[in-house]
Amino acid sequence: MVKLILLGLLAGAFFSSTFILNELMSNAGGHWFWSASLRYVFMWLIISAVIILQHGFRRIEALASIFLQHWRFWCLTGSIGFGVFYTGICYAGDHVAGWVVAATFMFTVVTSLLVLLAFGQRFDKKFIIYAFLVFIGVVLVNVSEGLRASALADIDSAPMAEMLLYGALPALIAAFSYPIGNQLVWQVSHNSRKHHPHKDKAKTQQ
Repeated sequence: MVKLILLGLLAGAFFSSTFILNELMSNAGGHWFWSASLRYVFMWLIISAVIILQHGFRRIEALASIFLQHWRFWCLTGSIGFGVFYTGICYAGDHVAGWVVAATFMFTVVTSLLVLLAFGQRFDKKFIIYAFLVFIGVVLVNVSEGLRASALADIDSAPMAEMLLYGALPALIAAFSYPIGNQLVWQVSHNSRKHHPHKDKAKTQQ
């Protein structure tokens, strides 16, 4: 359990640092489109390297074969779970501080529960309390940052409205798209194992 927690913290640290990198690229004049594209490419390279190290190149060939057989499904789910996701957070990072985007994206804890309900899944009711606390935190972060921007700019409403429209909204869309894409993949994988259990047995024997 301790190992899992430490790995989760390490993964969270790396993931959160990417929001800062997005902001640095934006300040240097880089377009959010290239930031989103680079995140996608780097993620693909890292995952491919891990798969090759753990299972060999044959696993990559098998995955490529599965992709070609069902390319419409993978393009759709990939576009939702990663395309819209990366676009949202990188676009938001182009307009607000990186730490605000990172904090707002934590709303994915709430959206994940909503997505699970939409797909007919059930979960322990106590998670609703935790999700509500995350929601309150996200609201406080965005409101406080908007008020600070309004005070610095000496404008009553424009900075707050712009921050919510160009920062919070894209990050919230990303927070929805990520669990939707993942749940679509899980649902199809779960249904496939349920209807074709002999394939799993064959893989286990191998």
